[in-house]
Amino acid sequence: MMESLDAGSTLDLDVAGVVLRLRVGDADIVRRLGLRFGPFLRTAPPEGAGPPDLQLELLELRPHPGPPCSPMLDLRFEQGQLHLAHPRLEACVDARAGRARMRLAADEPLADLDYLLRVCCALAVFERGGLMLHAAALVDGMTAQVFFGPSGSGKTSLARRADGRRVLNDDLVVVMPGPMGIWQAHASPFSNPSQVQPEGPGGAPLAGLFRLDRAEAPRLEPMRPAEAIASLLASTPVVGLDPSRLPALMQRLAALVAACPPQRLFASMDARTWETLGSPAPRA
Repeated sequence: MMESLDAGSTLDLDVAGVVLRLRVGDADIVRRLGLRFGPFLRTAPPEGAGPPDLQLELLELRPHPGPPCSPMLDLRFEQGQLHLAHPRLEACVDARAGRARMRLAADEPLADLDYLLRVCCALAVFERGGLMLHAAALVDGMTAQVFFGPSGSGKTSLARRADGRRVLNDDLVVVMPGPMGIWQAHASPFSNPSQVQPEGPGGAPLAGLFRLDRAEAPRLEPMRPAEAIASLLASTPVVGLDPSRLPALMQRLAALVAACPPQRLFASMDARTWETLGSPAPRA
C-alpha cells in the first residue's frame, strides 16, 4: 500500500551518518517535518550510497482529535523488535532488519512521528556501533564535552550559558567510536521549542564526559567506572529496555568509560563552571 509513494512523500534524515528514511502518504507532512529538521535532511544520496539504515513507513493515518500518543505509549521488546502500543497508535521497530511500521490516528501527527523517529534513531545508531545519550554536547575549540543526567540536572541551563561554544544539542546527542579509540560526539536534530535549538549537523572528538548536578559552587569529582556506567545506562534511551541488547550495551558503555572516564560536575550554571572545567569562554 506504500509502493506508489513518490519522492515528495519521502524524507531522509542523516544523524551522525546514520540515515533514517520516513515514508508517508502525505507530502505536506514531509514538508513540515523537513522544516523542523532542516539541515539534517539528506536531499540526495551520495554516489554509491546503500539503502538507509532504517526505513519507517506510516501505513495508516486516520483523523482523530486528542493530544499526542507518545507520552502514554506502552513499550515492550520481543526477540529484539520494539513494539509500541496505544489505543490510537501501533508501531513495530525491527532495527536489525532496518525497518519500522506505524499506524496512527491523529489530527496532528507530527509529535508522534518525531517521537518515533527518535526511537528509531536510538536503535539504528546502536546497530551501527554508537550510542544515543540523553545529554547536552558543546564544542569548545576543536573538541566536545558531553554533559549527561536526568531531566532537571541542568543540561539546557548549561547550554544556554554556552558563552560562544557551539551547542550540538542540549537533550539528545550521538557518540560514535572513532579512529585510534577516540569517540566522536555528534549533533542530533531532535529538540523541543523550549530548548536550545541545534545549529545543524556536525561533531567533534569527545574530550570530556560529565555527570551533571546543580550546585551553588562548581566542583569536579571523580566517578568510579561502575558508577559511571550505571549513570550512562540511565541516560541511554530505549536500548536498555531490550534484554537481548543489554549485554552489548553494557560492553559498549564500559568501552566509552575506559576511553573517556566520566567525572561528576557540580555546576553553578555561570562562568565559574567553565573555569572549573579549565575552559574560559571563547573570544568573540
